[in-house]
Amino acid sequence: MGRALFLVPLSMLLAQAPPAGWKEFSIGVATRNVTRFSLREGLRTEGIPLRRAIALAWGIPEYLVAGPEWIAAKQYAITALISGAPDTFEPLFQKELTKAFHMEAHWEKRTVPVYLLRRIGDTADPPQAGTTLKGLTQQLALALKRPVVDETGIVENRSNRSLTWKEASPAEISVALRKQLGLYLVDGDRELEFLVIDSVERLSF
Repeated sequence: MGRALFLVPLSMLLAQAPPAGWKEFSIGVATRNVTRFSLREGLRTEGIPLRRAIALAWGIPEYLVAGPEWIAAKQYAITALISGAPDTFEPLFQKELTKAFHMEAHWEKRTVPVYLLRRIGDTADPPQAGTTLKGLTQQLALALKRPVVDETGIVENRSNRSLTWKEASPAEISVALRKQLGLYLVDGDRELEFLVIDSVERLSF
């Protein structure tokens, strides 16, 4: 961390060979908010908030990244396609973001208000959202702008029915959870581990 960064025109950057481990890698000016990501191939985006990119690099929900407010709004066009095994994406992406943005960070446990996701009774079917329970809690956290902790005791599974709601409000989502999945939300406090960004620099092009 803290290595010197020499900024060059994006055209020159794209013409150079990518860093070791990457099929393609570049960071440039955002043009629009479009992102494609998979752990198997990597990331290609025309505009992604830096906070979201950091969350992808460390494999954590976006709400567990704490830092200056601007990282949630400032977007960059990032191409980070791996040339090796899927499990190389996160460590490689961590290294490139740390180097490019002169970023320093640490892990810190904090007790914060959360929503607890629980099951109604013992007969409710597992969530059927075409996703995993981890994916469901992250989806809910993004919609509710507050961490959601899974306390259902349900093993992660995949299925073909989706969870839908009309508006992203706690009341509306709670009704959808109860009716569609047999789950509910309750207020609580839990200790969560945050990636705290101590220092990070904006890039200029």
